[in-house]
Amino acid sequence: MADFRHRITNALTEGFNSRIQALKAAARGFRNLAHHRARIMALLLSRD
Repeated sequence: MADFRHRITNALTEGFNSRIQALKAAARGFRNLAHHRARIMALLLSRD
């Protein structure tokens, strides 16, 4: 209902979350948190 009233959705956040979850499934246990965080940032900043 808030979407109709305010024209605001959380679609962008849901899209980012979906991409991060896919990356986590592909990673299957990074040993280094810094590398995992860098890969997430690279994924989110990519323009594809």
